[in-house]
Amino acid sequence: DQKLVQRYTYKPLEPDSLSTVVVGDKPYDITFQEESREVHMLGYFPFGGIENIADFIKTQQRSRQLRNEKMCELLTKSGMPVSIEELQAEGSVVVGRLHAANIMIRKGYVGSVKEAFSNYLTKGKPCYAGREKPTAKDAIEAISYAGGVAVLAHPFLYGWTGCRNTVSEILIEKVQNLKEFGLKGVEVFHGEASNCQILETKGAADTLGMTITAGSDYHGDNKHNLKMFSCDTKLYRESEEIVAGC
Repeated sequence: DQKLVQRYTYKPLEPDSLSTVVVGDKPYDITFQEESREVHMLGYFPFGGIENIADFIKTQQRSRQLRNEKMCELLTKSGMPVSIEELQAEGSVVVGRLHAANIMIRKGYVGSVKEAFSNYLTKGKPCYAGREKPTAKDAIEAISYAGGVAVLAHPFLYGWTGCRNTVSEILIEKVQNLKEFGLKGVEVFHGEASNCQILETKGAADTLGMTITAGSDYHGDNKHNLKMFSCDTKLYRESEEIVAGC
């Protein structure tokens, strides 16, 4: 089979070019299971409708609550007591492993978030607790049926980019598969992405006709060296050519 090859030349985006990127209110973040790893789907609702997935959200919240209770139980059994009440008080709405890690640091159990995850909270470690998660199809359909726009979050974090001047076939394949379920966009610009990862993700999004979004993923002091995107943010820094095939 012959592949369609497309060549793109991207120039640095100046601050006043932010208007070319689709932005909106804070999206609803859904974690789904993709083979052996967790992947994040963002649901944007620019015209309202998030109330239409209230039951879906409640199911996910209940699953997260049960996971949090189990995680606290495992931490306590491992000699690092953390109560569910402490964990819930750590965040405003949604709490999870990152909030548990912050408590562990304050209590002197670990010295950093990285240590907490590497030694205790990652899958396969003694205090990891899994939870039931929807499939990609379930997540996209829930967002779409409610009138929202389903956007794949930070694909570079899943190891789908190769950081070359050719778009990874894996990235094209993954996004194409999700597009068949109703995916509408890809988060191209992200606070932790390198310039080459941004360009590669944009090449895939442009090739597959995806809407492009930007998100700094700023979490306050929980993520060091990350700043919230603003009108002064340059979304990528160098002029570069990239080739994509599908």
